[in-house]
Amino acid sequence: MKRYWNPYTFIEEAGYGLVETIGNYVKVFALKNSEDYNINSIIVPIDWPMGILFRSKRGLRGFMPKDLMLILDQSTSNNILIREPENLRVVAKAEVKLVTKNTVEVYKVYGEVKDYYLLDLPENIWRNIAERLLKETLNIKPKLLYALRAEVPNALKILKRSTPPGSFVLALPCKSGKAISERYKFVEETLRSYTRVLCINLE
Repeated sequence: MKRYWNPYTFIEEAGYGLVETIGNYVKVFALKNSEDYNINSIIVPIDWPMGILFRSKRGLRGFMPKDLMLILDQSTSNNILIREPENLRVVAKAEVKLVTKNTVEVYKVYGEVKDYYLLDLPENIWRNIAERLLKETLNIKPKLLYALRAEVPNALKILKRSTPPGSFVLALPCKSGKAISERYKFVEETLRSYTRVLCINLE
């Protein structure tokens, strides 16, 4: 089901194998058994806004970013998916209630969780954008795919320190030729002069 979509599994099912991990949040995949590729190396953000699970004196709580709260406020459901941070796998489900403007209390958990796991919504427009972006990028068949966790600021710094500039294309979701949302604009600005931007039109 779409709500359990995992970008790493999606990449592997498209014929790529993991060859390297840069830091903890940039995974490099190579196209298997093929020379049929159009671009040598593409960097693509593969994550989306998610909350952070933490333990307080009152039990399990979650900090929810503004992008996610806008969706949660409009939802009639109080269900949350819980993802393991390293591989973004769904490992549990939970029921939550809002306790402050950007904090939820987790009062029922189905599965095993640890502190600082990620909270995702069953219906998340940001996950849909990440999925469409990755799907269109894989259609180009780059030889190397750098799967970037853009929500982790250090991932961009580690990427710039670990790889030579100028040899990469950065795939971003665009409308009218411009990257959508501040999160993608931030990635573009941070990697400016380091990569060429490939706008993936999601209109």
